Amino acid sequence: MIELLDSVKPDGKLLPALVRAAVRVAEFGRTLWLDTTWLTSTSPLMEQPGGTFEYLDNMIESELLENYGSHTPELAGLVPVVSIDASDDERPY
Repeated sequence: MIELLDSVKPDGKLLPALVRAAVRVAEFGRTLWLDTTWLTSTSPLMEQPGGTFEYLDNMIESELLENYGSHTPELAGLVPVVSIDASDDERPY
């Protein structure tokens, strides 16, 4: 599980590494768990269209398609971890 903090930026160096990690984990039939409970409303990731999870899921899926084409592993790109008291708007699925 990876906990995301406000210091993670869409144009930073950490997100490409996170995407590579998710792809690597998928190679072993696993799914990366992402915890966003530490992100605040001022986080650049929270401001992404579709929200944090959709943004990251799209990045991971794109990388999987680029690496594997039609042989992409049949796994979710990530497992969202949200606060137990998250509103419906904060829940990705």
